Amino acid sequence: MSIYAANNILKGIRNFDGDACRVAGLIFNGRGLDGEEEIVERFACGVDLPIVASIPRSQLFSMAEREASTVVEMFPESQPAKVITGLSSHVDNISKDPGILRPACPLDDDQMNQLASGKEVDKGGRWPDRVSTPEALGCEMKCASRDAVHASPNPMDRKILHTCATNGAVHCTSQIDKTVTVIHGPRSCAHIMAASSDHYALSAWKRNGELQSASTAHRVVSTNMDDHISIFGGAEPLERLLREKAEQGHRTMFVITTCASGIIGDDVAAVAKRVERDYRGTVVKVIEADGNITGEWDQGYLDAVKRVTELVDRNVAPEMDMVNIVGERDFFIYNRERNFRIASEVLGRLGLRVNCRFLSGCDVSSIRNFNRGGLNLLAQDDALSRSMGELLRDRLGVRLFELPLPVGLRETVTWVEELSRAMGREGAGKAMIEELSSEYQSGIANARPWLKGKKVLVLNKYSTNIDWLLDLLMDLDMRVLKVGLGVKHYQGEPRSGLDTRCTRYLNAITFQEDYGLDDLRMDIESLSPDLVLSDQRIPRDQVCHYDVIYRPDIGVRSSVELAKRWANIVRLPHIEGWKMEGRGQ
Repeated sequence: MSIYAANNILKGIRNFDGDACRVAGLIFNGRGLDGEEEIVERFACGVDLPIVASIPRSQLFSMAEREASTVVEMFPESQPAKVITGLSSHVDNISKDPGILRPACPLDDDQMNQLASGKEVDKGGRWPDRVSTPEALGCEMKCASRDAVHASPNPMDRKILHTCATNGAVHCTSQIDKTVTVIHGPRSCAHIMAASSDHYALSAWKRNGELQSASTAHRVVSTNMDDHISIFGGAEPLERLLREKAEQGHRTMFVITTCASGIIGDDVAAVAKRVERDYRGTVVKVIEADGNITGEWDQGYLDAVKRVTELVDRNVAPEMDMVNIVGERDFFIYNRERNFRIASEVLGRLGLRVNCRFLSGCDVSSIRNFNRGGLNLLAQDDALSRSMGELLRDRLGVRLFELPLPVGLRETVTWVEELSRAMGREGAGKAMIEELSSEYQSGIANARPWLKGKKVLVLNKYSTNIDWLLDLLMDLDMRVLKVGLGVKHYQGEPRSGLDTRCTRYLNAITFQEDYGLDDLRMDIESLSPDLVLSDQRIPRDQVCHYDVIYRPDIGVRSSVELAKRWANIVRLPHIEGWKMEGRGQ
């Protein structure tokens, strides 16, 4: 972010002053992150400017600021003070010899993309008098903030950040009722993140006529950082907003930093402590997400979970008829409340009750009494959910049930068997399995005659685990021609190639990796499937029966509903009759 800001400043100077020599150089304000020094040096070379000072990240600045002093005054012998003194001498030399100054030579968008991707910046001779060697620019200067220099990661190994850690943290804390999430950043960021949190709830209402939960936007506020605050600091408006919310009676608040507040280094923790001190019983938890500086969505979500666990009362004893559900996120995108009702019904038949939904539709009280849950159930099996479970186990010492909430008959049978054994309810579990098996078999019996022997082509673009789907197809005696997998073919974590950990059907069904729409077109033409099942809509020019498969509800009922749906689909013409009107057919 700071490099983009520096480049924008150079653009402004270029627009106003043209080729005039007005720029003295760059000041490298180190944060101690891997690879930061290398990218700043390449930027300096790209814009033909020397790094005139490298200021290390140090707590001395915060200590001096608290005393209304400067680092040079309080710690004159420190490394930062020496760097600042040297910078002052450089400025003094410029006043004596303006020839040291250089013209502004900003990078264009393509060059900035080259810089961000780790490639060599193509200068292309856009500006005159460019200096070509790092030595001429003083780029050999090193940041004094590190004891050892870390090797920069290979550009090809750098992870693409699709969203920021702040967004993940906001999504986490905004789900907790009777709390306030303060986004210490621009108003636009807060708006986008609050709207993102509400998106799936509104989508569920549109699709199912069911509002999953109340809007989370009313629990999110912003310090509305602008240019002035970004330059002069945002501690004061942050403290003012926190005190305003405390006066309104809010006793649990989360402060989440963004790129802007992270770059300028606001001492958010000190602000939180002052508010907690002045408003007895108020808790302010700080999550230093700093936009995408600390990582992307998952990292921010996990960092927020760590802060939320600090609210848990460790003295509460577990009760063996209570469980917690952990990680209701993607699994419950469009039907979260319906899934929760089904899960509650299944648990109720085992004599179990839900203590806390962590973190979805919960409040401060249920989090405080989180340890009442004698067992913690994962809503889904993915890397983030497993990380959450391990975090809860390590921090709180709670029991974690390894199997996620089940889909389809086989997963449900295994899940009920293991859960009833873990909670000492084997008798109730056995009876439930018999009931579920009977419900499943009788439910698909009417659909099987219509589907038996039908050829099926499956497109799994997002490559989630679909064994529940393959189980259903086999139980209906359908022929699976092929399963086409998207570019990523892993469950939870990346793997190089398919194996039996990804699917139980590896040796029974043909799987094709990196499967695209062109492959789909060729297979429809050559294999003539009776039904195409896909997790995305297929092109309209494909004349075949198809159905879009979303992640179904937990348990066996959604499998039965799918079987009935497919039986109806294959009995219909490939093209609806109304579409044939006017075609002379």
